[in-house]
Amino acid sequence: MPWQTLGNYKDCGIFLMRHLETYKGEPKSWITDLKVESIQQTAQLLKLRAKYCHAILSSSLNEKRKDILKEAKVLYNKMASEKEISIVLAASEGKNVDVRRKKDIKGKVLFLDDDTPEDDN
Repeated sequence: MPWQTLGNYKDCGIFLMRHLETYKGEPKSWITDLKVESIQQTAQLLKLRAKYCHAILSSSLNEKRKDILKEAKVLYNKMASEKEISIVLAASEGKNVDVRRKKDIKGKVLFLDDDTPEDDN
């Protein structure tokens, strides 16, 4: 496999998840979109790790989902109120610019099952 690594032992679960996600039964036409071992692959694996963690943690099958979402709201609102969220947004977009929040967000976040934002006070 062109994306095989020589010394990366910590991301075997990420490779496994990507294989399960993309394999359709035909090895000759298998497209994983995984890069060859490089800085680009490292960045790609980081994004995939975040994607899979989000899917697991926010799954309706996760018995701790409500607790996790509650803690995520508190953390997000704290970060937004301290203007640290602009750093996170800039990093996730891969830009070295100052990202401004929209004024109507006011440091709050809505999750899928919410109708209104909650204060962390």
